[in-house]
Amino acid sequence: MRNIYNALRPNGVYLMKEIHAAADAGDNPKVPDLLKTTRFTHVEIEQLPHDVMNDYYIARK
Repeated sequence: MRNIYNALRPNGVYLMKEIHAAADAGDNPKVPDLLKTTRFTHVEIEQLPHDVMNDYYIARK
């Protein structure tokens, strides 16, 4: 994860797709915690109407 962070330009955005395993995306704090400990900021969790099987994490450097 650190290598991804280091490869991004300042204010860069990292998009990560993860299988939607919990009833509520907020019930799976492991991924947001991992992104935040890698110094990513403004971590958002989104779901797309046509892709109910996955959560999308948008993290900004």
